[in-house]
Amino acid sequence: MADLLLTKFNIHHSPAIMNRNETKETYPFLWLDDLVERALNPDRSDLGLLSSDFFQAVSERLPVELDEISTTAKTQAFSLYNGEQLKAIAGHYDQAVRLLLQQAASNLDKYPAKGILRTTGQLIFSGLAGLAQNLERRYGTHAPAPAAQVRPFSLFKILLKLSGDQIGILVRGAFDAGLIDTVSKRAAFQALTPFLSTPHRDGLSHESLRSNSGRPERRDVDKVIEALGVLSKIVREYR
Repeated sequence: MADLLLTKFNIHHSPAIMNRNETKETYPFLWLDDLVERALNPDRSDLGLLSSDFFQAVSERLPVELDEISTTAKTQAFSLYNGEQLKAIAGHYDQAVRLLLQQAASNLDKYPAKGILRTTGQLIFSGLAGLAQNLERRYGTHAPAPAAQVRPFSLFKILLKLSGDQIGILVRGAFDAGLIDTVSKRAAFQALTPFLSTPHRDGLSHESLRSNSGRPERRDVDKVIEALGVLSKIVREYR
């Protein structure tokens, strides 16, 4: 059963993925819907049968799917000049993402507190939250009221008094030190970035943060070290 599920969600062998070109025009959420609503839903699947290869395949495929959905939305919206049509498209995307967020959150509530299942669930939820934010930023004025009614989640952000590059260094360091337990460094950035902001930027790119952290400037490294020094001093005084 585990091998069957892995095959279904593998990039190259999944029936859903193989037929994606035929269906994405009408329903670009096919893969995500099957993943969140069924494969990773503890009420519908035996999650104990899933292998580490399955979770690795999901973590690799997730950013590809999210990027394709965003691109498909842009393509569809670009070709529309009628306000009512654009409103309908925006509403469809908004509702699909919000309903997936609901199910992803419900799944997370039933997962163990630690382990690859929770890590993957958090990665999916964060990815969907980031997609919802991007869609709202781009098409929010076109989303109809009924779509807004299915929004039980607010994407609360933590304001860090560091620059984006400095946050990237901090996340990279925490991952390399083993303080962040995810399947990969990319997954760490994908999971955390949608919930972070800086004094100058509300929307951060996880790819930009990850890329820039790989070649940090000395002044940014020094700023992070200074911030960690202050944090270390405060923690030492805890009783």
